[in-house]
Amino acid sequence: NYWLNERINWYKALGIRPENLRLREHRKDELAHYAKSCHDIEYLFPMGWSELEGIANRADFDLKQHASLAEKER
Repeated sequence: NYWLNERINWYKALGIRPENLRLREHRKDELAHYAKSCHDIEYLFPMGWSELEGIANRADFDLKQHASLAEKER
């Protein structure tokens, strides 16, 4: 939740009205293979809601990948 709040507050600090921002949590079937959870920050454009950015909790995926590849190089 820390990064979600930080990012929303960043947009607000730029002057974007809070009513034009929302968080959308990805369903389990939408998650990338590396993500433990994922949220999109969406903005209400004239044509409707659309994603500004995605924030993924990658858990230890990157560390495990690095360790696995480093082990193979030995």
